[in-house]
Amino acid sequence: MLVTVSSPVRLLVVDDLEDNRALLRRRFEKRGYEIVEAHSGSMALDLVAQNDFDLVLLDIMMPGLNGMEVLKTIRTTYSPDQLPVIMVTARAESADIIAALELGANDYLIKPVNFPVAFARVQTQISRKQAEYARSQAQESLELSIKDLAATNRQLQDAIQDRTISDERVEYLVVHDALTGLDNRVRFRARLERALQQVDYSSKKLAVIFFDIDDFRLLNDTLGNTVGDSILADVATCLRRFIPEAEAIARIGGDEFAAILTVKAPEEAVELASTIAEAIANPHGVGDRHIVIDVSIGIALAPNDGRDAELLISNAHLALQRAKADGGASCRFFEAEMNIAAQARQTLKSDLRRALVAEEFEVYYQPLFGLAANAISGFEALLRWRHPERGMVSPAEFIPLAEETGLIVTLGEMVLRRACIEAASWPTQEKIAVNISPVQFRGKGIIPAVISALAASRLPANRLEIEITESIALDGDSRTVDALYHLRDMGVGISLDDFGTGYSSLSYLRLFPFSKLKIDQSFIREIGLNSGTTAIVRSLLDLATHFGMVTTAEGVETKEQRDWLLANGCAEIQGYLISRPVCSRDVASLAVKQHRQVA
Repeated sequence: MLVTVSSPVRLLVVDDLEDNRALLRRRFEKRGYEIVEAHSGSMALDLVAQNDFDLVLLDIMMPGLNGMEVLKTIRTTYSPDQLPVIMVTARAESADIIAALELGANDYLIKPVNFPVAFARVQTQISRKQAEYARSQAQESLELSIKDLAATNRQLQDAIQDRTISDERVEYLVVHDALTGLDNRVRFRARLERALQQVDYSSKKLAVIFFDIDDFRLLNDTLGNTVGDSILADVATCLRRFIPEAEAIARIGGDEFAAILTVKAPEEAVELASTIAEAIANPHGVGDRHIVIDVSIGIALAPNDGRDAELLISNAHLALQRAKADGGASCRFFEAEMNIAAQARQTLKSDLRRALVAEEFEVYYQPLFGLAANAISGFEALLRWRHPERGMVSPAEFIPLAEETGLIVTLGEMVLRRACIEAASWPTQEKIAVNISPVQFRGKGIIPAVISALAASRLPANRLEIEITESIALDGDSRTVDALYHLRDMGVGISLDDFGTGYSSLSYLRLFPFSKLKIDQSFIREIGLNSGTTAIVRSLLDLATHFGMVTTAEGVETKEQRDWLLANGCAEIQGYLISRPVCSRDVASLAVKQHRQVA
């Protein structure tokens, strides 16, 4: 585990007496430290598990878990170099001090705390940690260099097993991609720097074009690396066919390619890129398969978008990301707003981590309404973020970032536990539905998280529903299937959310143990307005009935939609016609209104 030091330095102060914590907080904050408080040993361990601290000031005498027990637990995960701990005690007996040091304490302080002494000892430990960080960084850099050299050596050794390699071949491997024979990232950047020095901006522009194969990871995972490599080689061949030899072409990442093109006008770059995209979209024959792929394209132009190689590469990549975010199979030029958006995205990532510590996340609940009983049948737990400056941040904005950073695992477990605890306190016995991210299923923690939430809340398993999206089903991972069947055997309901927005394959309706099918609101809003969509919804209701699944219609906003759904056999509805999502304190008043009539 890497030893790091925050800026500002973060201290965790652990003491069961608020006055003691407040005194240390005031003194250290005046010196520029960031302070987090814990009033018990168990709270301290939770904070250490979920956050990064530079040092812990730990009181020995506390009710419950005492300081010695907390220290012993911390040392099972963190060494004294990784997380220094200074014990604080009112007892100056040498036996206590020796015992703490033997358990791994870095130092100790005697109450009442002499702050100059405390500051000096804390600063000493932080300085040691900073020195260890510098050493570990240097060590890591050295190890990475050694690994890079070892990898290069292995590549060369493989190449010279059956024949002697010439100096020219060695140089070739250093600057080319081994699979496709195209330039690699290093040579591409060097050629771009030369091109930028030579281009005549008075009559020409330099276009940096990025290509990325859409859904390549899914293709590679489902059909195998051999098929994936064949597709990559085909794309490289296609690029060579259309891009002049004098220009640069490179494979710069797993499924990312790049080209440099000298053009008189931006339209030339778009025209060529579109021609290449059309050629790549032709079926690729791999064995007895014919595979169709699409590419997303991002373009940056010099001098408009920069005269520096690194900047142009970065801007072309931002344009590529926009093309993929817009659904893929498209081409986008770089715009200055993309850089602003990227910076805002990075800021939001940082805010997400801070928000977890600051407990800015709230759980809201939207009712599920049973049409036959004419009563509320359950609630769906929905995560909301109340940002201190921006107000409510849309889940559509922060959930993808949480999944990208892995924070969705912690957030998901928090929502699951809180929803179960609050549902257990409701005066009635409605079910509670909780959304689970695909990221949570990729790890091994989903089953323990559900078991822990049910145990902590004492909520019966048959009152909990887990909602998953089609993307989880599409993964087809046997561990996911096993996990869902395990949950079903526990009594937990499994609901397929937003059905109809993805691939909607009947095969995974047979494969997975779904107890409920939720029809996406994009279909519901078209009921009675579009005959084709209305027929699709009717078919989905019949399909769910055939498979023995309960159906829930999402986004119901009118009485006409409700009446049609009731007449056609839909079991539940959810939407603003019934209620907007409400905070936890308003759930009880909704839940007791059983058998309410929707006006």
